[in-house]
Parts: sequence; C-alpha cells; structure tokens
Amino acid sequence: MKKDIPITLSTELTSLIRKDAQHIQALKTLQLKTVRDLLFYFPTRYADIAELKNTRDIAPDQHVTLYGKLKNVDVTKGWKSKIPMTKATLEDELGHIQLIWFNQAYIGKMYPEGSLVKISGKVTENKTGFSIANPDISRIQDMPIDTHQSLFAESTDSASSDTFLTPVYRETKGISSRFLHTLIKKCLSSKAHTHVRDPIPPHILQKYALPSIDKALMYMHVPKKEEHVVAARKRFAFEEIFLIQIRKQQERALLLQTKAYTIRTSDLHDKQKKSDPLSTHALSVLEAHASCPQAHKNVP
Repeated sequence: MKKDIPITLSTELTSLIRKDAQHIQALKTLQLKTVRDLLFYFPTRYADIAELKNTRDIAPDQHVTLYGKLKNVDVTKGWKSKIPMTKATLEDELGHIQLIWFNQAYIGKMYPEGSLVKISGKVTENKTGFSIANPDISRIQDMPIDTHQSLFAESTDSASSDTFLTPVYRETKGISSRFLHTLIKKCLSSKAHTHVRDPIPPHILQKYALPSIDKALMYMHVPKKEEHVVAARKRFAFEEIFLIQIRKQQERALLLQTKAYTIRTSDLHDKQKKSDPLSTHALSVLEAHASCPQAHKNVP
C-alpha cells in the first residue's frame, strides 16, 4: 500500500494501493470506490473466544482461531495458474495444520520461519488433511497459557492486546479480509472517520445512550471488547429506523403544503355522456345489469 497520501472521505481507494489489476477489479466487484465506502463496509462477523481452539480439536467447515509457530514457510507460484502464494505450516503443542495464502506472497516476507502468530479462518479438508486458505494472521509475543482464558482480559502487552476481536469481511477474488482490514485501519489512523457527518442529533444520542458515528465506526472495525460491537450495531440499527421516520415526516409535511384540486365526478360524468354516445350506451347497459341480474340474456 502507498504511504504519505492525504486521506479524506472522497479519496479513491485505488490511490491508496498499488496499481494491481486484481485489487482494482476486486474493489469494483465489492462496490468500494472511496474511503467513505470502505468505512461503511462492515464486518460480517468477528473471530472471538468461542472460536479459539487447538489443532487437535478442529473439524471441517469450522471458523477457528489458532495460536502457534510458523514452519516450512515457502513463497511460490501455482504450477498452472502461476498465481503467487505463500504456504506454511502452523504448529502448536498438539499438532499442526497447513496454511495457504493466494495472491499474498508478501506474507512469507512479513512472517518468516519461527514467527509466533494468531490465525483465524475456515477449516477445509482434502486428501492431505486439514488446511486453512487465506486466513487472517497477526503476530503475537507469547503463546496463550490456556486456550480457555478470556480474550477480553486486559493485557499489559500492547502487541498481544491489539484487537482480539478480529473483524472478518466479505471477500472476493483478489482481495482478502486481512487486506481490507489493513486498508480500513490506515483510513482510521488518518482520522478520516471523524469527518463523517452524524445524522443523529446529540440529544438523541444522549437520550438513548448511543455512540457518535465516529466512535461507532471505530467500534465496528477495531473493537477492543465485545460490548463495543454491540453498541455500534445498536447505533447503526437505530440510525436506519431514525432516517426512515425522518423521511416519512418530510413526505407528510410536503403533502400538507401541496394544494389539491377539487374534482366533481357528476360534472365529469355529464360531459362524457354528451361527448361520447358509445360510452352513454355502455353505461346504460351496465345500469341495466345492476338493476336486473337477468338483463344480460336480452342484451342485443
């Protein structure tokens, strides 16, 4: 990603990344054009304490969080596709699992052999065993003593206390959840989110104990605890209903200000009779039908 570029809400995302055709196409697929679009691209879920496991307890199709040491790190290319990729093995005290990152050769440089890491992703099974494709990865200082300890417990180690609730975003070919999260954190660090206009008045926020929009965006993308996510989701759900109510009130006010024209149906009926004899005949037939149910048998 590029550095030292002033970031505003209208900044195009293509100016913040390398001019990579796959990344650009992926952003179009996800309909992400500007920084504003990215800030409101919310995670689909969060990797949390319920997903913390070891390699012995995993099963196919599970979303898991694993801690371990990287082994056999290899940056290579696909035999047929020539796609750059990083392969590695994650080892913990009870076993190991294969990891692979497609189109992310930089992972092998950022996390060399022997790195202690936290991995989050979906487990798949093939002929060679379990594996995780394109998992989220972050460096840790020490392995957890007990996998059942709370992830929300405060830590004095800034490296290990950073975002234990890992946001997971909807992906597409060419862009991973980790890539999106890294780009979002760059936008947040530039304070771009502080320039988003809050549609909810301060007194309403205070009345319902809702976070301001800049705090809610931080809570959605870099939550420090579970309560942050709950508060942010509550706020954006309230905002959606609030804006619907505002639009309805505006429509009612506009209708009250609009003058209506009086339509005399009897006058209109008389004019139609005079101008259209055929319509007059049709109306007389309908009136006959209404007055006598058997009249339709005698209609010429």
